[in-house]
Amino acid sequence: QMKLKVGRSAVGARGKLGLLKKKTSLKKAVPTKKRPVEEEEDDSSSGWETDEDQNPQTSTKERAVKGKIVEEGNSGEEEEESDEDEEDEGEDDEDASLSHKEQLDKLKQTDPELFKYLQSEESDLLDFGEGADEDEDEGGDEEMEVEEEAPKEKKSRQPKAKKEKDGRSIFDGEMYLYVEEELEKENTSHSAVRLAVHAFTACVARVGADIEPPPWVINDQKVFDAVVRLCFRHLGERIMNMLGTPKNMENESYTSGKLRFPHFKKHVVVVKQYLHGLLLFLSEVQTSSVVTITAKAISALSSLYAQLPKLSRMLVKALVRLWTRKTLEERCAAYFAMNALVKAAPDQFAILYKSCYMGFVSCSRDVSTDSWPLLVFMHRSFAQLTLINPNIAYQYAFVYIRQTAIHIRNAVISNKRKDLVQSVYNWQLMQCLYIWTRVISHAHSTNEETEALKELAYPLVQIILSTLKLFPSPRYLPLRAHCVELLLQLQATCDKYIPTLALSVELMSEMVSILRSKPRSAKVVGNDPDLTSMLKATTQQLEEPQWRKAMVEEIFRLLMQSSHVIAAHPAFPDVVLPLVHRLRSMIKGCKNVETGTQMKNLCDKLKEHSDWVRVILAPRHVDITDSLNIIGLRSSLRDSSSPLAVFHQQWLRYWKMKQRLLTKSDANPNQKEEQSEKKEKEGKNKKEEKKSKKARMEEEEEESESDEEEVVPVKKSGKKKSVATKKGKIEGRVSADASLPDQVADLAVWSDED
Repeated sequence: QMKLKVGRSAVGARGKLGLLKKKTSLKKAVPTKKRPVEEEEDDSSSGWETDEDQNPQTSTKERAVKGKIVEEGNSGEEEEESDEDEEDEGEDDEDASLSHKEQLDKLKQTDPELFKYLQSEESDLLDFGEGADEDEDEGGDEEMEVEEEAPKEKKSRQPKAKKEKDGRSIFDGEMYLYVEEELEKENTSHSAVRLAVHAFTACVARVGADIEPPPWVINDQKVFDAVVRLCFRHLGERIMNMLGTPKNMENESYTSGKLRFPHFKKHVVVVKQYLHGLLLFLSEVQTSSVVTITAKAISALSSLYAQLPKLSRMLVKALVRLWTRKTLEERCAAYFAMNALVKAAPDQFAILYKSCYMGFVSCSRDVSTDSWPLLVFMHRSFAQLTLINPNIAYQYAFVYIRQTAIHIRNAVISNKRKDLVQSVYNWQLMQCLYIWTRVISHAHSTNEETEALKELAYPLVQIILSTLKLFPSPRYLPLRAHCVELLLQLQATCDKYIPTLALSVELMSEMVSILRSKPRSAKVVGNDPDLTSMLKATTQQLEEPQWRKAMVEEIFRLLMQSSHVIAAHPAFPDVVLPLVHRLRSMIKGCKNVETGTQMKNLCDKLKEHSDWVRVILAPRHVDITDSLNIIGLRSSLRDSSSPLAVFHQQWLRYWKMKQRLLTKSDANPNQKEEQSEKKEKEGKNKKEEKKSKKARMEEEEEESESDEEEVVPVKKSGKKKSVATKKGKIEGRVSADASLPDQVADLAVWSDED
């Protein structure tokens, strides 16, 4: 019974204390500032109702008026009321804590057993005060934090757009400021993104694209420029944020492929409109800087183009057109965009690869000094694209290399018909050989899966050799030099032996036979011919000393490079021995002293280097069947202090210095024209000065004759007159002004008429 009694009393005490706890907490929660100061609390209220709940008849207007009156009161009264309210709250807290203590004291006196039980088992009911206050304070802090997070940024309102006569809205500066402010935010609203897309469509229409009239129109050029810059800077990123983070990008193993955007279907209309507008803008703009920036913006959105196959095909055509017909800066931007598109959409690689090759062939018909660097960039960028997907690229490379072989075979079996020879000996086929040489060389220089491409080196070498030997005419010496250069590149990168040194010696022998005939005397010294952009020489060029000198230097460069490539090979003495005898026989028949000296120095170095290789290999065991043994021998022969290596370094230093001087002279192409015009003006001035001097001398002679006394008119003979004129010329030459420019430098420019 004692236990039961204690249990029931504990439950009752718990209920009383809990109710008291609720009362005190609710008193703190009730807003006290809205209560009039004169009112007193009703003891009969349970503490759950507020003053407004107790008087439900009071209307909202009366409550508002009361609040307004309280707010419009004097500041002193407000402070007094707030102080009184705080005092009332403090008094309520103190009364609650005191009443609780009194009840505990009464319980201790009336029922000590229950009090002991509560102390031992239910001590939390006795600990009322500080802990509860702390809990309430923590709860209040949390409420304040929630209240602080609640207010959000104020949304800027879209300004009202003006209308044109046709009903379209005008996108002016005020609208631009609104769109700029919205796009600069990270969480841009969808309506602002759509408005920016409409503004960019208006820019596309302003450029001249053939599209339907957009709902917005831009009439100010400054607003047009600002909108284009803003869209390129922020709009693409905001569209990507609007579509959400792709699901497959979260995977760490992701490298390439289509991305799966979670909200792409929801916003596909806006995305398609902007991407299509970018393509139209790229096709209409002509300024180089704007085209480059547009291509960069497209490159950043390549993952979105990959979602739309039709737009992807349109993008491929636009980028290939830009890659083949524009400046170097624009071609670089187009290449980066193509690279990004192929990685984002691997299914577009075959279309892009084929389009790039066909575009390259179409733009390589005419080659000049200015277009050669652009073609070299296309060789390198096409080789980089090949390595993105070498297995698919191999299929197209095999077909196109076989196609060039068919052209050469038709020319060979037709008994070298002129029309078929011309179908081979042109820049299109030579540039095809250049680009595939670059591709296969690049495939050998990487460690990726390019085994199939590496196997195409042998058929390509056979095609180049057949091209070189198809029509061995002296006029096609530049083309044959191009072929030897291609073979040199393959020999150096593929690590295969190709008889490039023997082919270079053959070219030099033909050049020596050309040098036996006397060159045509040139009155005016012209520029050195550019052999890099030349395939065929004219009969007039064969007789020019400038062309002969340039061709000899080009063939000598091939001799130096081909000998340097095999310098570290154990078979160097055996390869060089017959070629040295042939070079020495050519030196005897060469009438050009400079060419003979160069060839003699090269022969001596080849002989010296072959002796050096024999000395190195004499104590070593050579096994041709053992590849490791050959690799070890070649590593021991790679010495920078070898005779041929030292000679090659000296020649290379001289060659680079000469090329540097040529580039400087090419940088100022109008300098020689200006000098010739200046000399012509000086020649005209000299003629006028001579005429004026002659007229002055005749006037002086007439004056002197008139001053003399006329006794008998004597007729002067022609001889005396000529003597007098000569004497006057000599006197005039002696008494010439020292400030006149020296005329010796202009003697070389004088013509027969002068």
